[in-house]
Amino acid sequence: MPFRRIVIFAAAGAHNLGDEAIVLSEVAFLRERYPDARISVSTYDSASTLVPSEWGIRYFSYFPNGFRRKPVSNVFFFLRTAWEIFRADLVVIGGGGIFYDNEGQSFSKQVFEWRLRTGAARMFQKPIVFFGVGIDVSFSNTKALLSIFRGASAIMVRDEKSAETLSRIGLASKIVPDPAFLVPRVRSNANGWVGARESVVPKMGISLRKGYLKGGDESVRKIVGTVRKSGFEPFFLHHSFHPGNPETDDRAYLRALAEELDVPFTASIAESLDSYRNVSGVVAMRLHAGVLSFVNGIPCFVLSYSRKTDAFIARSGIRHFLPASEFDGREFETRFSEFASEALRAPIFALVEKCDKIREEARTTYEETFYGLERHQK
Repeated sequence: MPFRRIVIFAAAGAHNLGDEAIVLSEVAFLRERYPDARISVSTYDSASTLVPSEWGIRYFSYFPNGFRRKPVSNVFFFLRTAWEIFRADLVVIGGGGIFYDNEGQSFSKQVFEWRLRTGAARMFQKPIVFFGVGIDVSFSNTKALLSIFRGASAIMVRDEKSAETLSRIGLASKIVPDPAFLVPRVRSNANGWVGARESVVPKMGISLRKGYLKGGDESVRKIVGTVRKSGFEPFFLHHSFHPGNPETDDRAYLRALAEELDVPFTASIAESLDSYRNVSGVVAMRLHAGVLSFVNGIPCFVLSYSRKTDAFIARSGIRHFLPASEFDGREFETRFSEFASEALRAPIFALVEKCDKIREEARTTYEETFYGLERHQK
């Protein structure tokens, strides 16, 4: 039986390009499979979305959302959340990295909030699907996840480490590619192939994340200098524009260096996504800078900072990378030179073809999972 009312709880509304690309991919998949379904998305700010308005998606606020500033509004947020879950035929959670304890946020707060949502779904006897989620928690915090994941109809995770974490508490899961691999391409022509890279001075996007690059600002200067030395025009390809958290806002992180080094930068997630239309390559620390490059047939040099970026390197077969925590300017210059001379001469269709295999793997797994859920609903 097809699902008629679907509610999605993902990392939406924080003005993060990767998270919004995941939501876009999920909604596109679900809208194609269930064209007549009523799809609702919980978000912290609907202005952050990349989903086209003509798709008819409904948005409602997360609870809690600015509780201390808006206590009365949060009463409504709570009731609306409960109502959306009550009316839903299916509750989708994720994807992306929504369970973690190593990025400064309160893990106990995360657990409390997700227990509320999944607890309500179980109380109303709604099927729960975890859609390509990432889990990065310490061993001591693993047991806390059991109350969130127990009783789920399907659990799909995006890497082996996430699957191993759940297996420690007796939960089975399927490993699938990150949902963002299914994001619609922004550089394809009518034939479905990525268009040629056209630029008098080729552009190189640089997507970094605060707090993980050894050497700090000096390493950023080295990256920019190496890119320029290699004949590219660098620009900071920001992915996170979180208005209330300077620790995760790429603009706040690189504003002074952008001015010092005279490097232009993207100013919104829409502009950042559009930049993938005409960039020749990307130096990607942000996971989804790598994924979006790969999807669009754009060579990327990965500065890996976590197991999720390590998993991306392994899945995609990326050859040019360095651990961000071990960054060395001379080694980067040598490896980037190899990247510029080898990867940027690679046929675009070959990159796209490689990605298409991963996209097909993801789509097949998702289709099989939802087909099984539909049969169970009967």
